[in-house]
Amino acid sequence: VDLLGEGPLCNWVTDEMVEIFLGYMATVLPNDSLALRPGAVLNKLESSLPASGNILIEKPFNAPRPIVIIRAPTFLSVCEDFHLDASGSFGAAGRQLLFTYGVYPNVPNEIELSEMLDGFSQT
Repeated sequence: VDLLGEGPLCNWVTDEMVEIFLGYMATVLPNDSLALRPGAVLNKLESSLPASGNILIEKPFNAPRPIVIIRAPTFLSVCEDFHLDASGSFGAAGRQLLFTYGVYPNVPNEIELSEMLDGFSQT
């Protein structure tokens, strides 16, 4: 159950298909295999023998899209350090957001800026 997070919910969509709503901090990913707990999964009417084996996790039809909020200084001097803060971002469906920063190509100091940002993203 750890893969499904804290407090996952299941809903029978049809007699043969069940939806799983992931709980907080779920770690399961599309194409992961999930082992069914013996004796725990029955059909919608609960009139079947229990299902057994593994199921392949598919990606959702409508995957959530996170809302990114970045706070940064409006103006900088030439040599001034700056801080980008994306901690106000939300909408990751209970998962931790992963941020990647970059620099558009063909700007002054492109290589130096990219190397500096790479260094930050590895810490």
